[in-house]
Order: sequence, then C-alpha cells, then structure tokens
Amino acid sequence: MVIEAVCIMKGIKPKRVAGEKLGSKVDDYWEPGRGLLQDPGKFLDSLFKYDKDNIADTVIRAIQPYIDSEEFQPAAIAKVSKACTSICQWVRAMHKYHFVANVVEPKRRAWQEAEEDLRATQQVLEEAKEHLREVEGGIAMLQSKYKVCIAKKEELEMKCEQCQQRLGRANTLINSLADEKVRWQDTVENLDDKIDNVTGDVLIAAGFVAYLGPFTIAGLPNDTLSVENGVIAQFSQRWTHYIDPQGQANKWIKNLEKVNSLEVAKLSDRDFLCSLENAITFGKPFLLENVGEELDPALEPVLLKQTYKQQGNTVLKLGDTVIPYHEDFKMYITTNLPNPHYSPEVSTKLTLINFTLSPSGLEDQLLGEVVAAERPDLEEARNQLIVSNAEMHQELKKIEDQILYRLSTSEGNPVDDLELIKVLEASKLKAGEIQAKVMVAEQTEKDINITRLQYVPVAVRSQILYFCVSDLCNVDPMYQYSLEWFLSIFLMGISNSERADTLKDRIVNINNYITFSLYSNVCRSLFEKHKLMFAFLVCVRILMNDGQIDTKLLVLRCLRGDKITNAMQDFVALNLDRRFIEPQTTDLSVVFRESTATTPLVFVLSPGTDPAAELYKLAEQMKFSQKLSAISLGQGQGPRAEAMMNSAMEQGNWVFFQNCHLAPSWMPSLERLVEGIDASKVHQDFRLWLTSLPSKHFPVSILQNGSKMTIEPPRGVKANLLKSYISFSDDFLNSCPKVTEFKSLLLSLCFFHGNMLERRKFGPLGFNIPYEFTDGDLRICISQLQMFLSEYADIPYKVLKYTAGEINYGGRVTDDWDRRCIMNILEDFYKPEVLIPEFAYSESGIYRQIGTSSDLDGYLQYIKSLPLNDSPELFGLHDNANITFAQNETFALLGAITQLQPKTFTLGGHSREELVEETSNDILAKLPAPMNLQEVIHKYPLLYEESMNTVLVQEVIRYNKLLEVIAQTLRDLLKALKGLVVMSSQLELMASSLYNNAVPEMWNAKAYPSLKPLASWVNDLVQRIEFLQKWIIHGIPSVFWISGLFFPQAFLTGTLQNFARKSVISIDTISFSFKVMKESVSELTHHPDQGCYIHGLFLEGARWDPATFQLAESRPKELYTEMAVIWLLPVPNRKPPATGTYLCPIYKTLTRAGTLSTTGHSTNYVIAVEIPTDKPQKHWVKRGTALICALDF
Repeated sequence: MVIEAVCIMKGIKPKRVAGEKLGSKVDDYWEPGRGLLQDPGKFLDSLFKYDKDNIADTVIRAIQPYIDSEEFQPAAIAKVSKACTSICQWVRAMHKYHFVANVVEPKRRAWQEAEEDLRATQQVLEEAKEHLREVEGGIAMLQSKYKVCIAKKEELEMKCEQCQQRLGRANTLINSLADEKVRWQDTVENLDDKIDNVTGDVLIAAGFVAYLGPFTIAGLPNDTLSVENGVIAQFSQRWTHYIDPQGQANKWIKNLEKVNSLEVAKLSDRDFLCSLENAITFGKPFLLENVGEELDPALEPVLLKQTYKQQGNTVLKLGDTVIPYHEDFKMYITTNLPNPHYSPEVSTKLTLINFTLSPSGLEDQLLGEVVAAERPDLEEARNQLIVSNAEMHQELKKIEDQILYRLSTSEGNPVDDLELIKVLEASKLKAGEIQAKVMVAEQTEKDINITRLQYVPVAVRSQILYFCVSDLCNVDPMYQYSLEWFLSIFLMGISNSERADTLKDRIVNINNYITFSLYSNVCRSLFEKHKLMFAFLVCVRILMNDGQIDTKLLVLRCLRGDKITNAMQDFVALNLDRRFIEPQTTDLSVVFRESTATTPLVFVLSPGTDPAAELYKLAEQMKFSQKLSAISLGQGQGPRAEAMMNSAMEQGNWVFFQNCHLAPSWMPSLERLVEGIDASKVHQDFRLWLTSLPSKHFPVSILQNGSKMTIEPPRGVKANLLKSYISFSDDFLNSCPKVTEFKSLLLSLCFFHGNMLERRKFGPLGFNIPYEFTDGDLRICISQLQMFLSEYADIPYKVLKYTAGEINYGGRVTDDWDRRCIMNILEDFYKPEVLIPEFAYSESGIYRQIGTSSDLDGYLQYIKSLPLNDSPELFGLHDNANITFAQNETFALLGAITQLQPKTFTLGGHSREELVEETSNDILAKLPAPMNLQEVIHKYPLLYEESMNTVLVQEVIRYNKLLEVIAQTLRDLLKALKGLVVMSSQLELMASSLYNNAVPEMWNAKAYPSLKPLASWVNDLVQRIEFLQKWIIHGIPSVFWISGLFFPQAFLTGTLQNFARKSVISIDTISFSFKVMKESVSELTHHPDQGCYIHGLFLEGARWDPATFQLAESRPKELYTEMAVIWLLPVPNRKPPATGTYLCPIYKTLTRAGTLSTTGHSTNYVIAVEIPTDKPQKHWVKRGTALICALDF
C-alpha cells in the first residue's frame, strides 16, 4: 500500500497484471515501486526535491482513498515496517501540504501587490527629505551665531553655580559624617572590648579545636557548629582528618575538589603511595579515605610537612624517594569508623574533625527537605531572604570601606571631592534602605519560620528513626545503612503518603507512612530475632521524645523475664501499630525490581542456609539461567571472581559470589570493584549477587548502598517438616521396594531432623553447642535409608542409627554429652515401633505416624494440621524449657537493646561518668585485699601426703592475680575519668561494662567462668575469697564449696591423689563412686576419712527429691534447685552401675559450652556424678538434666 501511494504521488503508472478473476486486469505498483527503491539514496533525494507546490488535483484525488484508509496510518504501518512508516508519513505530509498551499497562494499574491505600492510611496518620501535638508542648512548657520552670543552668559552662570554646589556639598559632607561618627564610635568600643578579651578568646579557641572539634561538631547542616567546623578545616595549619561514618565529609570533599583533579585512594590500594606522590608533585588535592585507627608510617613526612630546600626547590622525602613538593598540594583523610580511638601521636599530627551527624543537625536537614517538598515556595523565599540579607550587609561593608579609603586619600578641599560626597550620600541612603528591608525581612522570616516550624514533628520523627537505624550496626556488623538510602525512603514517604485537608492530619499521615515504610525496608535485612527489638526500639524512642514512657515493663522484667517478649509485642502494637509485630516477608523478585546495575544484592546468611536455589529459580523466571555465573569465594578465587565480574558488566550477565566471609582478604578488592562500577558504562542488565555470614570484614560501603536480605531456615518442627515434604513427590515416596517401611521411617527421620534443628532454640538444655545441622544431613540420611531398605531383607536399625547419629549428624558434634543426647533421641525415631500405625512420638499424641496409604498430599495435610509452636514434649523436655527459652530470648533481646543505648546519658541527676565512678568506688570498697601467699605457703607447705595444700596455694595465686587486676584497672579508670591519664580503648570498654552492670572483659580474661551480672559477680567473688580465707585460717573444710574453686578439676585430682598415695595404688585405677548425703552442710562437721564432701551445685532439668531420695521432675516455673551434699568416694577398679542411676555432668556455668579440651570434654565441664533415679537414663538425657556450679544471677 505504501509503495502504491508513493508511485501515485510521483506520477508513476502501474503495471497491468492479471487479476484474481479470469481475464481481468488490475493495477500493480510493485514492479515500478521496486525500481524506485533500487537506489535508496536517489529515492530519498527525490522525496526531498519533490515539487510539493504543484501537485496535480488528479494526484490528490487518486491518493485520497489511501489517506482515508485506517490501514494507511503510521501506527498501523509501524507494526510492519519502520522504513515504510516514514514513507507513509511523507505521503500524508504532501497531501496535507497541498491543501494548506491552496489557502496560502491568494495571500501571497496580495503581498506582492502591497510590495509594489510600498516602493512607490518610498520614492515620494525621498524627494521630501531632500527639500528638508536644504532648509536645515540655513538653520545651522543661525544657531552657530547664537551659541557664540550665549557662551559668555554661561561662563558667568557656571561660576555662580559652582559656588552654590560647594555650599551644598559642605552641608552634605557634615551631615553624612555625623552618621558615620556614631557608627565609628561603636566600632571603636567593640574593638577595645575585643582587645581586652583576646587572651581568653584564644584560650577558648584552642580548647574548641582540641576538644570540641573532634567530639561535638555535627557535620554539614547549616548550623553554627557546622560553620565553625568548616572554619577549622579551612584555616588549620595541619592536614585535616574527618571522622565520617555517614560519608558526608567524603562526598563534600569530592564535590569541593572535583574541579582540581582530586586523587582518591585507600590504604589498602596497592598503589596508594604512587597516587600520593603524583598529587604532591603536581599540586593536586589528595583524599585518603576509609582509614582505620592506625596510619601507615610512610605518611609521617607528609603529615608533618617535613619539606626542605634542595637546589632551590622545595622537596619532601616520601619513603626512599625525594620528590618535588608543590605548594598547591592538599591532603584530606577520612574514616568511616563511628568512634575511632587514635593515639596522642596521631592527634598531634592532624586536626581531627567529627562529621558525625548529630540529632539537631540532621533535624535541620530533614526540616529543609520536608518543607522543600511540601511548601517549595516557602523554602525558596527563605533561601532568597538569606541571600539578599547577606548581599545587603556585604554592600554596606564595601561602602564603609570606600568612605574610609576616600577620607584617608583625599587631597585639597574635601568639598571638591565629588566621589567622596557621592559615597557618603550612597552610604546614608543605603543604610536607610537596608534598615527598612531588614525590618521587612525580619517579619517575613518570622512568618516563614512559623509555617516551617509546623513541619518540625516530621523532622523530629525522622531523625529519631534514622538514629534507630544507624545504631543497628552495634548489634550485627551487617546492619549498615547509608544516609542517602535513608533520605530516599524519607522523600518517598513524603510523596507517597496520603494527603489531608489539614496540616495536622497531613503531618500524622507522613509520620505514620515513613515510620512503617522504614520498618518494612529495614526488616528485610534483619534476622528474625532482631525484628521485635527494632520495632520496640523505634516505639520507645518515639515515646521517649514525647515524654510518654513509664516503667511497667521494667517491673515485669524483674518479676517474669520470660514474659517480656510477649509484653513487648503488646507494647509495640498498642503504641505504634499491630503491623509492626506481624511477619514481614521478603519477595526476591521485588528486591530485584528495586535494584540497579550499580546496586549489589547481598544475602545475609544464618548457619545452615543457602539462597542459591531461590536465586536460580528467579534467574529462570527472568530468562537469565544461561547468563548467571557463580563462584564460591575462598583462597585463590579472587582473580577469577574479578575477571568474571568484569565480563558480566560488559555483557549484562549476573554474577553470584558465595561465602564472602571466607575471603576476608579479598573484600577490599571487592569494595574497589563495586565502587568502580560506572553507571553510564555498565550494562543495565548486570547484577552482582553476594552471600555472606555476618562478618566484620564485609565492606561497609557495599552494605550501606546495596540491597540486603536475611536468609534464615524455617522456624519450628512444622515448618521444617513442610519444607522437607514439599521437596518430595509421590514417585519418590513409592520409589523403595519396602514402601510402607520407607514412608514410616522417612516421616520418622524428618521428625528427627526437625527435632535436631529446633532443639537448639532451648540453648544448653537442648545442646551444649548449637550445631549447624543442614538439609544436606537429612538428604544423605534419606538416601542411606532408601539404600539400606532396598538392599537388606530386614531393616538394619543398628546401621541406620550409626550412620545417622554417629556419622551424618554426629560428624558435626564435638561434645561427647551432645553425642549421647543425639543417640538417645535417635532411639525414639529409628526403632521398629515407629512402623506401627498411629505410633505417637509425644505423650499428647499430636506428633504421630499416619497411615502409609496416604499420598504426598495426605502427608502435607497432616503436617499442616500440626501446631505452629512446638511443645517441649516433642523434644523430651520439661515444660519449664519454654520458660528457659523465653528467658534466653528476652535476655538476648535486652542485651541487643543495651548495645544500642547512647554512651552519654543522665539518670536521676547522675551522668554516665558519675555512675561509673560511683560503681568503681563501691567495688574498690568491697574488694578484699590479696591474700598473703608466703604465709599460706608457710602454713600449708608442699606435702606428699596432702595434695590439698597444693590446691589451696594454686587457688590463692589465681585469685590474687584477679584481685590485683581488678584493683589496678579500677584505679586507672578513676584517674582517666578525672583526666589524669589517657582514656584508652580498653578503659572505655571497661567503663561501658560497669555502666551496663556487666563484668569487664579485662577481668573475665583473668577470672573463672561466670555468667553473673557485675553486682552479683562482685558479691560472689567476695564469698569465694571468704571461703579460701576460712580454709587458710581454720584448715581443710569438712565440706568443700566446689563452686567457689577457681579450678575444681585440680581439687578433684588432688582428692584422688590423696587416696592413691595413702592406699599406695596407681591413680589411673581409681575413680569416684558417688553418694548423695541426707545431712545438710551444717550437720557435716568433719570431713570423711576417704574422699570429700562437695556442695554448692544446682540441678537444671530436674530436682532432687529428699523424700524419695532420687531425681524427680521439676516443679512448674522452678528452673533450678539446690542439690544435696554429694560424697565423692575414691574406689579402685570400680565398675559403674548398669541401672538405677543417671550419669549427670557437672558444668561450671549454665552455658555448659566451652572450648574443647584434650580430654574430649568442654573446658566448662567438671565431672559426671551418678544420681539415683527410678526412670531410664534416656529420660533425663532428653531433659538436658545437669548440675551447675554457678547460676547467672
């Protein structure tokens, strides 16, 4: 159709060809049209030169049907051919032009006739002008004579006028200088005051630079401190080091020095010294970013500006090389550490400036942003007002300077100095104008500020939210968020929140939207255990700002710590919204849609998780399966990963770097690669996917600017069963010859797997060590189950239990007591009874076998009917285990919240420093003096027949070391608080621990294992010293407080040694027998002839029943009970009883876990004792029953 239209327009006749009907002829334009298109250039030229002004009416009539046709529309043609679309548009344009030209042609002829009339009129005009010139010549002669006559008159008038002007100027000069006199008198008085105060001002300025500079300046907002911040940076004699956790200084420096070819480097860059040398030589600014707490010693000559002259040139020695030193060279240093500790040497070489955002500074920024978004007219008016005021004051200053300059340089009669008079008049006039404008401006500013201040609640709420988010890195190093990321959510919240009729309602809508939007975005990158903490933190800080906090939750914390989590949920739902405690799901496709080629996508892993399958599924949906390259990072994989990433950026592929935490040394290179991604050059389909466990080595910049998602395993046995069975199929369930047995044992095995995973949540009651069991462990067990059922006639339960318990799951187990626990639990799931229909795994019968005739859907329906929250009975635990779990969850939650509290705080009139000082003095007052070691050695010498003397001396030595460390560090801290010594990072950490009622790490390193809070720990220490002092004074105690010993294993060995030496038997053949005593400690006044009595132990997971004289179930809500006195009696060649006792391990603390010692036991483990029981040992093993030396309170 397009070719036909072109041929018609160009008058090319069609070729007559045979039509569809026999004997008929039709017009065919294809052959003529193809001839036109053989030379595209010639064809295009013919279109340009087409005689559009003379298109015949016949052509127009012929083309009209095409113009009217719906098929001859550019949009319709474009679906077939883009080239034909353009030709179609040309034809339609020529058609339209023809009709337009028909209208224009009559007007063109009228214009030509008007042109002819104009030329005739202009000829008449020229003749009139010539006559006028002749008349003007005569007038000029008369005027010349007139000027000569009046010249004399003007000379006389000028002299008279000059005299009058001098009189006027003299008057003006006097009046103008009278105004300046008042101003200058004020200036002289101000200068006199400043001269008097100059010494104090210098002192305050020095103190400001030395202290306020690094610790209180707020950064970039337009407040007074920020201006002073800039002044310090501008005029400091030393290079400036910026503490810049939000990256504001970095961004500002890069913008400031962009035009000066700024060189940027990191200490981790291989060629950073070459870059520095280049900047020094050519006088470029140099930014050394993201430094740590120590600087490279090679920088010292640059920091100290150790330049000297060599052959007339200024040079500097950098390393072993002497290089020219350009005077235009500037150096900037930044760190993204929020609270770095620099040595005095570093502080004296550099000017430290803190660019950390303060709440007030951020509030100013956010207020400006929200007003600019909501009322751009106000913000613009305010900014113009600021500029105009500054310009008026600057202009007035210039005029004053001109007056002084004119007066000082004026020569002769001042009344003849017209410039001076003009300047004085302008000054007076301008001063009046400025005064009037200032009054107007002040009123305008008041009006603007009244309206601006109405938006303050939005700025306040948002700065509270920002600092809630920025503090999260103290909980987990992966929780990093940039200010730019926060601002984007803030601005999006303003634009997306619901409009309102009143400003008050609008502000409420903005605050509610931004609060939940931020919460949702942050939750995506938080582990489940921290989501409630974050919601509670947001809620509490909002209420604190509003002054609406009470102490009800603190009372509940003291009475029922296990109920705090539920109470916190209710608190958040009541004061914020129920949405803040509801599960927040993460959709990988949504995260992908929000990302760009320059935004890394980071999976933050928890143990036993792998997001690879989910990513591959997304890649398949996005048609990227063949464009996704993956690599597991580790030693030597860096160069390969870098090459893979560079290739993917060019080709628009995806790269997947797994396990970044295993390649900490390559992380700086990854950071450099990500920062080097050029948005204008990288292929827009490129994506970088990363996985990592929480790691301090993971680049902060990637975390702050990337999209983060946490990946966690399902929570609860039900969720784990569902995850396992969703991956099965009916074919798989029927794939084994022994279908019935396979289905039953498969369900049993999946129950066991869920039991292993979920038992960990009960802490040490579940396992001493929380092992990272994975789906891979289950898969290999299923594979072995299938294989053994297929190959053996009878079900080999012993083989199945060994492979699962000792190898697949047991291969991860490093604690012998945990291995005992796993094997006992496995006994319940791998036994013939599980093949019985409706076999119950728990007493309630909720967890049971189902009929093996069920298909996959039947199993899924059964699993979905299970309760969401697991009952402790499934794990063989007492109901009290839920209290322990809830308490552990609460303490972890509150511990995380404590880490987020500000380091400066005032409570009840006491500052943080005052509370730390008071605590230190209290501890020093309670702290016993070290025991006299020489006296102890003298009274209890090393004797062959009494090993307890050696035990006592060793205990005294250990406790004395601890007492000395405590006393010395407390004295150092008190001096540091008074400013007498430097507050080191260790002392600052110690102060933080004392403030939080925690035992300082410096003490823990020298102390015995303990979980007690500081106050209880100090009291416990005093009691331990009293126990030793009684031993020293009164001799060997009748009953030993085993919990009070620093190293109880030495005491037990000493007891065995005494028996061995007394009986002359090899100690290797001796072991303890155990007898629980009916007598209390006070009733046992003499120690036994053989062995020893011990007390001070607590039972967890059971209780001692003195009536039945055996282990009994714990009472409800009674987590720990005191154990009776136990007699440890050495016996040679002893065989332990087969039944009637429970072999109960003793641990030093409730964590039970420690480091693995050469004995195969944890360092937290002391010894195992046999306790009478009428229940099978397996019952107490699953209960997690153990004896504990010291509780955590």
